[in-house]
Amino acid sequence: MLAIDNGRKIHFEINGNPAGRKLMLLNSLGTSLRSWDEVVGLLGDQYHVLRIDKSGHGQSDPHPGTARIADNTADVLAVMDAVQWDKASVCGVSIGGMTIIDMAIHYPDRLDKIIISNSSSYVSPENLMERCVMIDHFGLAFVADKVVGRFFVDQSTVSSNRRYMVALKDFLSCDGADYINWCNAIVAMDYRDQLHEIKAETLVITGQHDKATPAHMGQYLHASIKGSTMIELPYGHIPYMDNPEKYAGILKRFIS
Repeated sequence: MLAIDNGRKIHFEINGNPAGRKLMLLNSLGTSLRSWDEVVGLLGDQYHVLRIDKSGHGQSDPHPGTARIADNTADVLAVMDAVQWDKASVCGVSIGGMTIIDMAIHYPDRLDKIIISNSSSYVSPENLMERCVMIDHFGLAFVADKVVGRFFVDQSTVSSNRRYMVALKDFLSCDGADYINWCNAIVAMDYRDQLHEIKAETLVITGQHDKATPAHMGQYLHASIKGSTMIELPYGHIPYMDNPEKYAGILKRFIS
């Protein structure tokens, strides 16, 4: 746990081999670092893995005031400094990928290889703002099944899926006001005109059944980031929860 900004606490965990390749994993809106547990277990002793709970998620305190993607970047950099990581490869899903985009543009010296998964440089506000109104009026539980169901490819069976139950618990434990805060941060984001500035070796991952950040958003990233490669997976918004074995394999091949 790291205390910053007048005592605000950011929760993080480090696993794996301290002599291994440094890898950060940044999760999506509505999930905690626990969502990566199976992937971390599959990465083995070749990696030193850092995971961070966004503010208002998992065990991290809410963010004070209005948040922007750059604020999540600042928290990530603060944790990197605290654990004395000058540079690392990083994989981020959804808002985690948006944070990587911000870092790659503004702090390229802190990044090695980057994986931007199920993410975008710009998101139209309508769906997120509608969700925020529902949460503001009725709470997170009112939208939980719909939002968490989209994490997975087969929404008809998610209620009997152990990983779904883990994700649902994560979602319901979020700070509702901070969840809305991060939705507003996503709506305020627009990196489309800066993607050409990204020089890090980049892998873009998209999901054929991703309804939150559809495949065309990842295709745009791939077309705009010079030298990037792209993989399209037959999954939903959080492919590493649908198939952690396949996702861990992709990370290993790209980073190594």
